[in-house]
Amino acid sequence: MQRLVGNDAVARIFDRPEHRAERGSGAGIAVARMMSVAAFNDQIQQHRRGKKILPVQQALAEYHALSVEDYEGRSAKLELLQRTITTYLERSKTKEHREAVEQLSSEAGREPALKLGKLLRMARRHEAVYRRLLEVKARPDAVEQVRLLQRAHDEVLALTSAEQDDDLGLIGVGVLDWITQIAGKMITTGNAAQQHRLGEGDVDKLAEMAADDAVPDVTRNILRELLANRGIIDYRSGTPGTTLSSDPEGRKYTLKNLAGQPLGTPERLGSLAHELTHVSAGEAYENTPVLLLLRRNLGDDEIRDVVRQRSEVLDRLNALVDAHPGLDPQRVETIKWKLSYGGSGGKVETYAQNYLRAGKIDQPTYDALLRYENLAAPRSGVLVEFDTVLNQLLVWFHLWGIDQRSELYGFTLRAAERQRRERRG
Repeated sequence: MQRLVGNDAVARIFDRPEHRAERGSGAGIAVARMMSVAAFNDQIQQHRRGKKILPVQQALAEYHALSVEDYEGRSAKLELLQRTITTYLERSKTKEHREAVEQLSSEAGREPALKLGKLLRMARRHEAVYRRLLEVKARPDAVEQVRLLQRAHDEVLALTSAEQDDDLGLIGVGVLDWITQIAGKMITTGNAAQQHRLGEGDVDKLAEMAADDAVPDVTRNILRELLANRGIIDYRSGTPGTTLSSDPEGRKYTLKNLAGQPLGTPERLGSLAHELTHVSAGEAYENTPVLLLLRRNLGDDEIRDVVRQRSEVLDRLNALVDAHPGLDPQRVETIKWKLSYGGSGGKVETYAQNYLRAGKIDQPTYDALLRYENLAAPRSGVLVEFDTVLNQLLVWFHLWGIDQRSELYGFTLRAAERQRRERRG
């Protein structure tokens, strides 16, 4: 008979002192140790019963009403009971039933169903992701493979945000690497058709947002503006960026976006909206190949006013992010990084230098761009990345489910709408 490592591990767990008494003589598995509803009621009858203890009694009754074989159901009810107990202990002023409630809490935390239910939930989560990954291997088309992997990555992100699961988190990292590998092969083999199809698929997702009544009207109008240019763009995989195409027989713009991004589809679609805004800027302003986000031929004072006003918007957004309740820390970090990017210094000069070296601009254009840089210092990023960041935030906010009534969301909508009208003006 084979002796498995798992058998040894289980034996060690139930040989711990805290588990020995649970087994009883000759018992093979841990048994329920939770006090019954009647036993709990007997304990609290010794004191005056108030309304605040009723949710605890109800949660305990719901737990015992389930079959002992329903590990997942019982686990969920135990978690509910623990939350109810915590609420009672925090809100009860008299604490008359504290001893009984604390005993119940201790028993709930040691109940085998709690761990077994969590284990089964974890197994189901992993099974769903593994099935998706196996489906990828059955698809011969690289674009379809990437799309399935993107869905799997989104599923992992959703599951791990709801409940910590380090193993599933590692799977998510592996899925992201797999996406990068397939998309990278499209690049190295020069398969432009596959890259374009992949990008078009995400543009279609933005089109779905533009048609969704649940999306704010401002965002929908902006997306319609961006999507109006989809036919003049070649989509490529790679580090996000947008330029005028060098191929005279190709489409007017080349837009790159990463197929695999750490925060999944919301981050990827926000990045795409950002790049599409560069195209919109090029069409609206035609202000150098760098695609500056303002009208040509503005005077020095007018440029300084633009920089000041946009900088104030970014500063206000930073403050609103700090004040917004309940934002996931990783999302806060992502938003703040993007706001910093939108107002960063040296941005116009860096673009000018890169374009001059690449032969995409001449010396007079370079000199003109340096004028913009000097007038906008130290926040020249607002002249080339301001509208792009605002539109990116709107996509994130919707897909993350941020409350549209919040000050953060409302301020961003108003700022983005002003910029949309400027581009149309």
